[in-house]
Amino acid sequence: MHELFANRLVTIGFTKLTPIQEAVATPLAEGASIDALAPTGTGKTLAFTWPLLPNLQPGDGEQLLILAPSQELAMQSTRVIREWATLLDLKVLALTGGANVKRQIESLKKHPEIIVGTPGRVAELVHNGKLS
Repeated sequence: MHELFANRLVTIGFTKLTPIQEAVATPLAEGASIDALAPTGTGKTLAFTWPLLPNLQPGDGEQLLILAPSQELAMQSTRVIREWATLLDLKVLALTGGANVKRQIESLKKHPEIIVGTPGRVAELVHNGKLS
């Protein structure tokens, strides 16, 4: 785990990884694709956030796309990921239906490293040439 993340965990009193976090950390950090299942509330978002973020380069534009099946999950994931991404100077953008698409397109011009989106909005922006 990245040193900044470990320090933050100590600060917030986090003492033990959940089983899903332990199971996926090394494979994801090494670039493996995984298929994992865990109950709600077990820390799945952090399970993939901690190993993936240190591989991204601040300022290099879009490097990680996370698709969420609903607006609610996309926004929840964005909040969690942003908390950790800011420790590494990484920007996170949520692309969801129901939000102002023009504002989202303007935010894309800032080249965030991480995009969390719903399939419909991501597909719309790809189709319109605003996201590749």
